[in-house]
Amino acid sequence: MLLGVALFARGRYLDNNKLSGTIPTALSTMRSLLLLGLSGNELTGKVPSELLQLTQLRELRLGYNKVGWLVGWLVG
Repeated sequence: MLLGVALFARGRYLDNNKLSGTIPTALSTMRSLLLLGLSGNELTGKVPSELLQLTQLRELRLGYNKVGWLVGWLVG
């Protein structure tokens, strides 16, 4: 679970932390986030469309999870 993520950070490296469940939509409130590393966990479900609100985000790492992509992420 990702409930302890600080809302003021510019980058979050949460790779390989055995996190499980879905990616919380609350991460979209982290407006100044540049990097979000979630690879190597046990995350499932879809990438929330709310993450598209993170206009500063430059890198989103989701490899080695069971997360599906939204088509909108591929169309710029």
